[in-house]
Amino acid sequence: MRPKLSKGTWWNRRRIVAYLLMLVFMVIPHLKIGENPFIRLDISARQFTIFGHTFLPTDTLLLALTMLTAFISLVFVTTVTGRAWCGWACPQTVYLEFLFRPIDRLFEGTSGKGGQAKRSLSFPMQIARLAVYLVLVMWLAHTFLA
Repeated sequence: MRPKLSKGTWWNRRRIVAYLLMLVFMVIPHLKIGENPFIRLDISARQFTIFGHTFLPTDTLLLALTMLTAFISLVFVTTVTGRAWCGWACPQTVYLEFLFRPIDRLFEGTSGKGGQAKRSLSFPMQIARLAVYLVLVMWLAHTFLA
């Protein structure tokens, strides 16, 4: 599926939001509050650090209430502004539309236009595109696990 791009003012705004969200995703593992990381979920040590505060197994009720509040808030915000979430902030949409589809357009020759590919990819170009995907996916997975 190769949708055509609908460029304009809203597309530029959406692109800025998407790249800011990707930047936040890349920066969060490196942020620290005091000596603690911003977010760290250490299951083996049973320590969960969220916003610089470490929760231990004795804080299970507090952690459960915090997570339940976050979940209910997410459901409420998604219910009220579902289209905005799906079109602007959903990680699947952000990475597909602003990271992987531009790579497809770069390799297939539809840069900036979208729609059907101008040329079919030769086998070495398919391998090159898959190699670029593999590097990006490994980098994203490493960042997520950090």
